[in-house]
Amino acid sequence: MTPPGHPLPDPGLLAALARGRTRVAQYMAFQLALQDRWNEETATDLLCQETAPRLQPIPFTRNQEALVGADWLWWFIDQPTGLCFGLLCQAKNLKKKGADWFIGVDQENKSYGRQMPNLLATADYFQVPAAYLLYCGTPAYRTGLGCTQHVPPDCVRCARSAVSVLSALAADYLYSSRPDDAASDAFRSALPLEDLADPDLPQELFDINLEVCGPELRQFLLDPQYRAPLAAKKIFEQLSRLRLGVFSRSAVAMESHRNSVLFRELPADSGHFSAPYFHHVLRGLRTEIPDYVTAALSGDVVSARVTTRAAGLVLVQM
Repeated sequence: MTPPGHPLPDPGLLAALARGRTRVAQYMAFQLALQDRWNEETATDLLCQETAPRLQPIPFTRNQEALVGADWLWWFIDQPTGLCFGLLCQAKNLKKKGADWFIGVDQENKSYGRQMPNLLATADYFQVPAAYLLYCGTPAYRTGLGCTQHVPPDCVRCARSAVSVLSALAADYLYSSRPDDAASDAFRSALPLEDLADPDLPQELFDINLEVCGPELRQFLLDPQYRAPLAAKKIFEQLSRLRLGVFSRSAVAMESHRNSVLFRELPADSGHFSAPYFHHVLRGLRTEIPDYVTAALSGDVVSARVTTRAAGLVLVQM
């Protein structure tokens, strides 16, 4: 739903994200000319530097690096309304080997096993959705791999897709159902990061479970959203679109969830995903920020229950 008196869209954040994407694309182009690869952590650093102060990184001590890798807890904070949306992001590069594409979302960690189940489990711990922040190189690097709206020769969306975001539930499904084409399908299913802050893009959404949603949840899905609710809706949209690809639907139960989430009654449909997708995404849309975010903003010590499970926070001021 759109909260009463909700403020207008935030063009400043959209412009900041565009600057960040441009800077990361320049870095990737430079590195590709030198050595055909780039570093995920450097790309994230440059993204945060160029978008400051709208994106504020708060890194934790790296003594747990083998465990947390590149997992950052992003919180989109809608300051005028108090709403916020949390997203656990793991940075990954789109890699090319001959004619094949790789992202490596399901690779093994020497000490802790497969990365994707670990990411999803950590997201469950924090009760937020999981996603991949994809660094996809330049359009020239991606020759032959166009976006779903590709318009040659200078496709605007392909340029915006240099920094993209993909739900981890979507990636899990794509790698399980079509492993040989998973990386290219993942790129096409991903959204440019800027889309999370762009209310002028179409927000038409038809979900297979729309008829069983309560009136407030139905209004949220059908009405235009802004700021933190927009970011949540865009991530949900990725999964909803994939869910439409399987037309069968069993009787859908409703699940109740804790008080601080915006929607407490959600359809329990898992579809072909590994978890109920309404709950996976919308548990991250909250009416108040978690205590560890408040502590970080105040300069206080952040609990070890957070710092041992994430590389840091990225606070997106909206």
